Amino acid sequence: MQVFSPVTSETVFVVSGGARGITARCVVALAQAARCGFILVGRSAAGTGEPEWAAGISDSRELKARCAAALTARGDRATPALIEREVRAVEAHREIAQTIGAIRAAGGRASYLQADLTNASGLRERCAAASAELGPVTGIIHGAGVLADRRIEQKTADDFETVYRAKIDGLLALLDVVDAEALRFLVLFSSAAGFYGNIGQADYAIANEILNKYAHAFRSANPLCRVVAFDWGPWEGGMVTPALRQLFARRGIATIPLAAGARIFVETLAPSSEATQVIVGSPMLGPGELAPRALRQLHLRRKIRLDINPALADHVIGRHVVLPTAFAIAWMSGAAEQLNPGLRCVRCDDVRVLKGIVFDGSEADEYTCDVEELVRDDAQGLFEARVQIASQDETGRARYHYQSRVVLRREIAPHTALMPRGDARAPAVLDGAGLYRDGTLFHGPLFQGIERVTRIDERGLTMVIRAPQLRPGELGQFATRSIDPLLIDMAVQGMVVWARRMTGAASLPLVVGSVRAFGPTPAGPLFVDIVVTGRDQQRITGTVTVHDAAGVVCSQIVGAEVTLSARLNALFGAHRDEG
Repeated sequence: MQVFSPVTSETVFVVSGGARGITARCVVALAQAARCGFILVGRSAAGTGEPEWAAGISDSRELKARCAAALTARGDRATPALIEREVRAVEAHREIAQTIGAIRAAGGRASYLQADLTNASGLRERCAAASAELGPVTGIIHGAGVLADRRIEQKTADDFETVYRAKIDGLLALLDVVDAEALRFLVLFSSAAGFYGNIGQADYAIANEILNKYAHAFRSANPLCRVVAFDWGPWEGGMVTPALRQLFARRGIATIPLAAGARIFVETLAPSSEATQVIVGSPMLGPGELAPRALRQLHLRRKIRLDINPALADHVIGRHVVLPTAFAIAWMSGAAEQLNPGLRCVRCDDVRVLKGIVFDGSEADEYTCDVEELVRDDAQGLFEARVQIASQDETGRARYHYQSRVVLRREIAPHTALMPRGDARAPAVLDGAGLYRDGTLFHGPLFQGIERVTRIDERGLTMVIRAPQLRPGELGQFATRSIDPLLIDMAVQGMVVWARRMTGAASLPLVVGSVRAFGPTPAGPLFVDIVVTGRDQQRITGTVTVHDAAGVVCSQIVGAEVTLSARLNALFGAHRDEG
């Protein structure tokens, strides 16, 4: 797997169709996430103001009435076509200004160019001037498109040219703006119409399927560039006219909510995302038009390199890097999410370490993440799969490393109960820094999140943790949308601390009943409450709950089981002693 550069505040995109509609929604969401720069290219004139008759009026019908009155007053003929053109110009001006304002309010940078997207030389000159202000262009987002819907026997050559040129000639013109070697992001807004086909959109389907194929070819030729073609289903806004909306409703075709679509767009551009073609939303076919799809078994291959996963250097036992169980959980949940854009992992059940991955020279060249679909309910937004990570031994036989049952849903529901409020000033009974120094814990700086233990007794413990500030790409191939692997690891460290204090033996997590996500990791100090639920000579089991100062739960690990091993005591401090 190639880990791509993240979108940062230094990234500058040239964006076609980016000042209006769904592309604008996505661009604003990306600005909110990364504070990057955008050169927005569109057909509409930005203008320096709007006519007096439009001032303070937002209702479309009233705008048309005011426009008609103004045209008549100045002696022009107020035809419906002229009124429509004048009102559209006002609405376009407002939407462009709103988009630029939203980008800047988010901390991003933006300029707007009115340009003919199919005029490569003119576009290149205009973008060069904007780039001098915003910075060198390293990304392209091609969101422009034109519809000319009618049944294929009624289509004209002009229809085809209009639709085709906006998508294909427009892409070629954008590529002419940026040196291919400097390009780090190529993002194409394709359509589910290109993948499934759609009545009345033969030309649009052809143009978008060309974008899909071009994305794969460009990715192959430019491995350092993050390339993705979004095969969007119909959105609630954008190019879905009232007539189209009625047609979709009659055919039972769902539309993509604006906020959800923008979120998927941003998440898919994360460095850890691998997909080159992403199908989002409903097929362009209603119930009964699409044959039911059987549950599948899918295989995702990955090479793990330490140089692109810097966090692993802080997870050394003895002399060797060991893949954290929490990172394996993130790997499995991330694979399921990658295959299901728009869904988020809410649970990883029955997590088992079968044969951990140790980077001691015996690790495999390549690993396979096998995803066996168990439940898929698109209407309810539910997906469940059995996920296993495996490699091959010297004889070619499968060697299994980790497994889990992963559950995805459309939204992550909050925890139904509050924990007792956390007290960040509670006195320490154990100092966190000391636990990392004395060999109770072996973790390097990135994993050293325990600040202090405020309670430890036969029932469990309470501790205060603080997640470190991560640099872009630090989690490498293990960054995910829903499961925070560092948070899970730090929380389970509390089980290791309790086991060492109560038994004298070091331990490692090898079985987890269920990892449950209830929301994003909040900023500031977090509180971990551990309730020990089982104990014998070999293992200790407990429930680990992570919450903020108000008691709001963000993550919970039920049936967290650590296996005791006095042999590990010396190994936990060995790497640090040698350093």
